[in-house]
Amino acid sequence: MKEIRETLEVLLAIWKAIEFEQIPVKIKTRIYDYFADRIHAAAMHANSYENFIELLCRKMNASVPQLPDVKDPDAILEQCREIPIFLVAALREEIFKKGGAA
Repeated sequence: MKEIRETLEVLLAIWKAIEFEQIPVKIKTRIYDYFADRIHAAAMHANSYENFIELLCRKMNASVPQLPDVKDPDAILEQCREIPIFLVAALREEIFKKGGAA
């Protein structure tokens, strides 16, 4: 499996842009599963990295954030299609390391 660091940086930027107060309480209780589902759906429907970002942000009610420069956008899209649950688990760990709320 290719390195996931770049993918996590992109997903963390989107996570930070989510307007959580707009998300219904019912969804907030399972927000990580919901995010993984939306990552997978956006990746499966996207025909490019840029389209994936737009779709995911729209699905998560997030403004498109300033994203880090990526070296391999195709790898990010592939990982989001193939291992979204693993990516969100790693993202959750990253959020807790940085002292963020989960």
